[in-house]
Parts: sequence; structure tokens; C-alpha cells
Amino acid sequence: MKTLLFGAGASVPFFCPQLSTNYLTEQISKSCNWEKIVTRYNAKKKADDKQNDSPDSNGLLLDSAEIVALIGNIGKQNPNYNFENIAEIIDELSYYGFNDKLTDDEKQNCGNLSSKYNVKPVFAWKIYPLLFRLIIAESILELQEEKHQVDSYDELIELQKNFIDSFIGKDKGTIFSTNYDDLLLNSVKDLNFELGFGTDSTDDFKRDFLKPCTLLNAQRAICFPHSHLRLVFIGKEDGMAHYISDSKQANDYIWANLFSTDLKQILPVTLGTKRFNFNTSSVGTGATKTDMFNFSPYFDYNEKMESDIKQCSDLIIIGYSFNDEHINKILKTCPAKKITVVDYKQGEDIGKFKDNIATKCDNISSLATFYLEGYDKYLKENIYSKRTTF
Repeated sequence: MKTLLFGAGASVPFFCPQLSTNYLTEQISKSCNWEKIVTRYNAKKKADDKQNDSPDSNGLLLDSAEIVALIGNIGKQNPNYNFENIAEIIDELSYYGFNDKLTDDEKQNCGNLSSKYNVKPVFAWKIYPLLFRLIIAESILELQEEKHQVDSYDELIELQKNFIDSFIGKDKGTIFSTNYDDLLLNSVKDLNFELGFGTDSTDDFKRDFLKPCTLLNAQRAICFPHSHLRLVFIGKEDGMAHYISDSKQANDYIWANLFSTDLKQILPVTLGTKRFNFNTSSVGTGATKTDMFNFSPYFDYNEKMESDIKQCSDLIIIGYSFNDEHINKILKTCPAKKITVVDYKQGEDIGKFKDNIATKCDNISSLATFYLEGYDKYLKENIYSKRTTF
């Protein structure tokens, strides 16, 4: 069994500006992005209310200034926070505004958090976490446009395709990616990797929900444990993710069906956190990521990862930060003796990176061969074929 694990760093070489954690943090902090998405939400709500003759059925109209001010306050008090850390705070505040039956402890926590960040959660806050994730999704969609692709984009896609095909060969193998973008799907579209979604329809636009046995038994499979731009929940009354083969159309589908499903049906409380799980969307982030595994397809992705990693004989990890505890827990069970870690690090960051891996996954650290000159160079110089020598 051969396994590839792709993290955020694997997407960095393909776009300009670079698709990175810092880039997404900048995008969710920009007032112009919030003004744009709140304007679209308010227009959608007004149209829906007019059509259904129920002006207050979906809560209040939103004001982008309040969410922009909150994110600004979070950043000032926590300058090292990224978009995932910020999502956790917004999710929690939204839970307090979403839930009309708070316990005394929750009311106190709400007051403390509201005072700290100078904001008062109200019922209208129930939609902010989803809009937060839609800004991330739409920022990635914009970055995927041809004008933002690096000059060597097509070459890198082809090199990535050849690398994946060469690495797995005729063996059984799985790709796990924590990324939301289309890069891997573009590279493997002709390599017979199983997504696990099936339908009786001849229309490839919608692939219905996941068929677990198809995924788990696949010779070659690709999984997205933190969701993907092509997976949608909104508008699906069965509460399960459905696959749409075009990321932009998937995003449009979410907007078109924004009010067709009661959000509470797909936003359960995360056990032990007093927060609703807002990750039943195309972007999984924040403290509720592990709770995604209560839903299909993430439950099945997790099962697939646990099973395949335990059987793995050859593992390559690309651009992964080793900061997701639920993934690290699975990696600790890996019996592979052949492990490669690919990333881009320089100077003192090399030591910090290796020390972090040693702390989080000592089995990986002790056995891994490190290539830290960048994923693009790894592909362009065909380092994979020489991996026993570097």
C-alpha cells in the first residue's frame, strides 16, 4: 500500500499570489470581501423573502461592518492567529447568537467573549460562519482563474500527474489531501482514481452521495478529509455531501439553495465544545474539523485513512504542517519504513519544522528522508526517481 498526503504547502507553487494559509487569512480579513458577500447574501435573502412572502423568515439583514470589526479586534489581540483560529471564535459567537436556550455558564462565556472582542452576538450571526467559509471558497475560485496561474502551471500539473502515477504504479494506493482546490483532481482525472461518489444518472454534473464500499475497496482512491470546493451540503435535505464536478458550479449551487434547508438540520452541536459544526460546507476549518467525521463522506474518509495508513509501506508527505491532531494520530500508526517529507524551508525554519514533527509524530521524524527545497523543484527535477539518494 502506497500513500500520498498533501497539505497546504503542496498548492503553493501553482498560483501567484501563492495559495497559502497567510493568503486565506488576508482574504477573510478584507472589508471589501465581506461587503461583497454580505451584499450578495442580503440581496438573496430579500428575493427569497419576497418570493415566499415571509419578510422575517430567515433572520435579520446583515451588516458587514460588524464582522469586519470583530475580525480586526481578533487580529489585534492575537496577531499570530490564522483563518482557522479566527473561524473558531466566530463559530462560538455564532453559537451563542444561534441558540436561544443558553445555560448560565454559556451566558457567562458569551458575555466574556463579547466583552473581549467588543461585539454582541445576535440571531443574525447564525449565517456568518457559512459566509466566512464561502469567502475562503470564492478566494480560491478566483485564484484558480488562468490569470493567477504561474507560467509553468500546465507543466506542474502534468509533472504532478506523472509523479503520482509513477509513485503508485500498479500497487494499491490512496491520495489524502487537506486542500480545497482543484489541483489534484486536475492532475489525476485520467489516472482512474476513485472518488467514491456514484449515481444512476448519465449526467456527470451531479454524482450523488458517497458509496462507502466503492471508496474503501478502490485500488486507487482520492479523499478530502477537510472537504473540498466540489462537495455541497446546502440544499440537500438528506444532510449528506453531494459531489458536483465543477467547483464554480458547486459554489453557485450553494448560493442558489442557501435558504432551501433549515441550517439547524445540518449544523449539530459539536460535542464538548458548545459550538455548532459549521463545516458541512465546501470548506472544513476551525475547531470543529474533527466533528466532521460524524458525517458522510468524512466518516468514510477517516475510516479509509485509518485503514490505509496502517497498511502503508511507502509514504510521501507534501506540504503538511503536522498541526492537525486528528491526522497526526493516524500517522502515528503508520508502519512504513520508507517515508519522505517534501516541503519548502530555509535557515532556522528547517530545525523548527523537524522539531515540530519530532514532537507530533516521532515515528515519522525518525524514519523520514527530508526534501525541503520546494515541491515545484521536487517535481521539475524528478527528485522522486532519485529519492533514495538525497
